[in-house]
Amino acid sequence: MSRAQEIYQAVTAYLEKKNLPYEPHPDAGLVHLEINRDVLPMHIFLRAVDSSDALQVICPQGTKVPVEKRTDVAVAVSVANYGMVNGGFDLNIKDGSMHFRLCHSCKAGLPDDEQLRYLIGCAASTMKQYQERFFMLIKGMIDLEKFLELEKAD
Repeated sequence: MSRAQEIYQAVTAYLEKKNLPYEPHPDAGLVHLEINRDVLPMHIFLRAVDSSDALQVICPQGTKVPVEKRTDVAVAVSVANYGMVNGGFDLNIKDGSMHFRLCHSCKAGLPDDEQLRYLIGCAASTMKQYQERFFMLIKGMIDLEKFLELEKAD
């Protein structure tokens, strides 16, 4: 069994123990959690990465950033990331895709229940804080100045 398979099994065992519904993708070493919220659904992907002996947590923004908004969103991403202790937002300036990324090294051992709870919770709480705010900026419901005001208020 590969290290990625061991990491994948640790993740799925935790999710089953906690009765969290997930969509398995064992061939890709990936699980997909969907959290339905009042405003926007949240997707959390946990992927075992064999080449780096790590667990990646990726939460896509879900809305592509149109070309005309990419500069403002890039500034907003930079502001959001500044001082963030764990993880960060990534914006692909070429295609407008955006996600929150968090990574956990598994070199010292497989992730335990507490680490998995933290990774999933950290990703979910960060997306809860920023997903709607980024969506409003992308859709033109707020401008960059308002985004910066909201960020200052946090």
